[in-house]
Order: sequence, then structure tokens, then C-alpha cells
Amino acid sequence: MVLFSPVLAAGARMGSARWVEDQRNLVNVAVSRAQRALIVVGDAATLASLPVPTLAALAAAARDESGGTRASREDPQLHSEAEQRLHSALVEAGLTVELKPLVDGYELDFAVMCSDGRQINIECDGVQHIDARGRQRRQDLARDQILQRCGWHVLRYPAWRCLTEPESVAKEIRRHAHRETA
Repeated sequence: MVLFSPVLAAGARMGSARWVEDQRNLVNVAVSRAQRALIVVGDAATLASLPVPTLAALAAAARDESGGTRASREDPQLHSEAEQRLHSALVEAGLTVELKPLVDGYELDFAVMCSDGRQINIECDGVQHIDARGRQRRQDLARDQILQRCGWHVLRYPAWRCLTEPESVAKEIRRHAHRETA
């Protein structure tokens, strides 16, 4: 049996949350040692308010009695609980969503085709999109420019928002998809 605490509670610093998320391999090693039971003890409200999708997914899996994450059972194309929650919210919002299409060699997270012909690429950005030197951000901007030249509009949302407030994100995307073209 393994007893695991993410050690993040009310008042935790953002740097601590980022460190924990950046060390997801350590989290994986810790929880994968459980042979009979994994008990996760923590502050669920704080986890939901911090940008720690790995820990939030672990908490969701711990609450899931079947032992697997909903994302892995629902659709193997969805890489995280944040993507699963956003996808569900987009479908509930009445949007037709294509999962993981390839466009000019780039895998999009989600594609929404608007009735007026516009194409929207929706990206659910995890912590790997945040680095001190900004390398990933520059790569994302270059990728976005290529997709924009191909006629795509790119919307990026942090994974923590997709995880904690997917309905709000879906509402923003729906408004964008249904806006009149200028």
C-alpha cells in the first residue's frame, strides 16, 4: 500500500505548484509502486485552483473506482484529463469537434469547423508550454503562424483552466465559433 500526499495546500506558492508539476516523473514513480492500494490524501479544492494537471488527474483517478482515468477509458486520443474535460464540455456546448487532426505535419488538440468556413485550432497547453527561457513559447508562436497562414485561427488555453473550468472555456470557444466574421 502507498500513501501519497501532493503536499500542496491553501496558500501554496505558484513556484511550489510548478515544481511539483515539473517533477511528474517523481509522482509517477511514487504512485506506481502501489501494489494493493494507493491512498491519495490532499486538499482537492487547492489542487483544483492550481495549475497542476498531473496531480488533478491523479486525484480524479483516485476517486474513480474502476482504477483508470476517464480520459483513457473514453478516448485514447485524449492525452490528459484536461483534454477529456474540455472535449466533453465542447460537445455539451453543441460544437462539432475533431480530435487530433494533422495539419501540415502538426497535430492539433481539437479542431472546430465553423458554419462560415472558419477553422479553429484549440490547444490545451500543459506546463510543458511554460519554460524559463521561453523556447516552447517561441516554438508555439512559430507553429501558430504557420497554421494561421493555412487558414486556421488558433486558440490556446492553459490545461489548468481546461481541467478546472471546462464549461467556461467551452463557452468562450462557442462564442468565438459563432461570432460574425468582420
